[in-house]
Amino acid sequence: MGAGSPGNAEAFVYREISGQALEIHVFLPERTEGDPPAAAVLLFHGGGWFVGKPEWTYSEAGMFASMGIVGRAEASDCSPADLAGAGTPPTCIIHGELDTLTPLAGVEKYRCAVVGAGGTCLVHVYEGVGHLLTRNLENQENDFDPDPEKRADGREKLKLFLVSRGFAEQQQVVN
Repeated sequence: MGAGSPGNAEAFVYREISGQALEIHVFLPERTEGDPPAAAVLLFHGGGWFVGKPEWTYSEAGMFASMGIVGRAEASDCSPADLAGAGTPPTCIIHGELDTLTPLAGVEKYRCAVVGAGGTCLVHVYEGVGHLLTRNLENQENDFDPDPEKRADGREKLKLFLVSRGFAEQQQVVN
């Protein structure tokens, strides 16, 4: 199976709340003995506790693993803005302008918290699309139809963000 497929993820329960297990799914890059430690990318799906699934970010986690970066997809039970502080790692967010599940105001709150603490947070907003860059604005909860051009552009922006910060080398970047 290729990177990003469910067979390549190893799932771990990291927390239980009211009997609900929250899992993190880890995608490891191919490595050989003696390789330096790999960087890691954490992909949160904030609604995953109630509605979403970590699997919704498998494609991106697999993409990062193909770049030599550990990809971790998980469901989250808190607002990322509550976690922003001086030690927040550099962040790049790809977001749909018309997202009704994760409104842009929350993304901006997070960005302001990170930047206010001296960190880096880039936000790329895509016009005319909703949650997970879906074109289906009527049902953004579970009937996704991602805009292929905007999704490809967003993935390219994520790759370049990681390369520009030294987390991956340009030759590692594959589509």
